[in-house]
Amino acid sequence: MRSACLDCQAWRYKEGRRNQGKTHTVGGASCMPFHFWEGDMPNRPLVAMEVFDVVSEKYPEILRKAYGDLLANPAKMAKACVEKYGADLISIRPRGHAPEKGNRSPDESVKLVKSVLEAVDVPLIITGHNNFDKNNEVMKAVAQACAGENLLLNWVEQNNYRTIAGAALGYQHSLVSQSPIDVNIAKQLNILLTNMDVKTGQIVMDPMTGSVGYGIEYTYSVMERVRYTGITGDKMLCGSDDRFARTGSCEGQGGQGR
Repeated sequence: MRSACLDCQAWRYKEGRRNQGKTHTVGGASCMPFHFWEGDMPNRPLVAMEVFDVVSEKYPEILRKAYGDLLANPAKMAKACVEKYGADLISIRPRGHAPEKGNRSPDESVKLVKSVLEAVDVPLIITGHNNFDKNNEVMKAVAQACAGENLLLNWVEQNNYRTIAGAALGYQHSLVSQSPIDVNIAKQLNILLTNMDVKTGQIVMDPMTGSVGYGIEYTYSVMERVRYTGITGDKMLCGSDDRFARTGSCEGQGGQGR
C-alpha cells in the first residue's frame, strides 16, 4: 500500500501578516516522479534562483554579462530574477561571512537577507557554507532576526545539525537535511532531527548530486530509492525530498525544489 509523502509549505509574511506574499508547497507525491498513472504529484517542481553578497571568481562569464551591474546589488538582482526570469523562490548565499571570503559579521548577513525580503514577495532559501562555526553563528542570527517567518535554512548534515535545528525550532523555521548520496544517512539524519522535535513537515531532503565519481546515474538511483521507500511507508523518508525554499520577511529582532 502506498502512502503520500508529506508536503512542506513556504510562505511569505508581508506587513507582519502571513500569506500576504506568495505561497508555494513542495512534496505530497504518492508516486514516483511523473508516474501519474500510479498516483498523484499535487505540487509542481519549483525553480529557485540565487543571489549573493560576494560573487565567486569562478562565476561564469556568460552570466556576468547577463546580469551586469545587478551582481553588485543582491536585492535588485533578486527582483529581476522574480519579475524578469520567473523564479518561484530566491536562494540567498551570504558567502562574505566565510573566513576566506571576507569574514563579515552576522549583522551584515542579516542586513543582506532583509534587503532581499523587502525587494521580493516570494519565499527565500538561506544557503550557508561548510565552515560550520561561522555558518552556525550566522544562521542563528538570521533565524532570530526573522523569527516566525519559516525561513528554509540550507543546510544541516549528520555532523552539524544541532545548532541550526535548534534555531529552526526556537524561531519557527524549516530545514534542508543534506546527505552524501546515501539513503541510510538521509534516513538517520531525519531521525536525529525528529528526535529534537523537528516535525517531518519542516524538513526538505537534499540527497545531493554528483556528476563526477558516483555519477549522475547513481545519484538519480539514490533519489529514486528515497522516494520509493517513502511512498511505500517509511515515515523517516516520507518528507519533501526536493530542495526547499526560504520564506518570510524580517520584522525587527525577534526571539524536499531541485
